Amino acid sequence: MGSKSKLWSSEHSHLFSQKQLIQDYTNQFIRDLSVEVDEWGNKKLKDLILKESLKILDKRLNIN
Repeated sequence: MGSKSKLWSSEHSHLFSQKQLIQDYTNQFIRDLSVEVDEWGNKKLKDLILKESLKILDKRLNIN
């Protein structure tokens, strides 16, 4: 998130429209966080946890 936050921008001024600026950055943070959570879920959860569980299940089914 640290590197992604460097790419965040807003057309609003920190002096004159702080609420809109905060909202812009909040929206960008939520968007990037959602992407990272989705990527983690797809890569880590599916690839590591589910694949291993499916391998074990497959072995057990093939034994019987």
